[in-house]
Amino acid sequence: MPKASGPRTPVKSPKEGDQIYVRSHQDEDGKLFGGLATVEHSEEISDLGKTIRFVAVKEHPGVDYNWAMLSKEQAKLKKKFGNQKACFEYCSDDDP
Repeated sequence: MPKASGPRTPVKSPKEGDQIYVRSHQDEDGKLFGGLATVEHSEEISDLGKTIRFVAVKEHPGVDYNWAMLSKEQAKLKKKFGNQKACFEYCSDDDP
């Protein structure tokens, strides 16, 4: 059996209180800065015979991330952000 190359990505589903990495992006409410974030809730949604897990983090209110996609990016995001915390709009040293 061939050995997989590259870093392994998390396969477990995150639960409330876990820390995961999220990307930076712009939405209609402002700039969301990526980094280390705390899971607020996680839920599975079934549609057309497929089950998809979505996670929401405290630092990006109102955004649900598709965990199947985001889990594949964890190693890359960890390398990019390190210990930097995710935040909304303007980050400061006081942000969670």
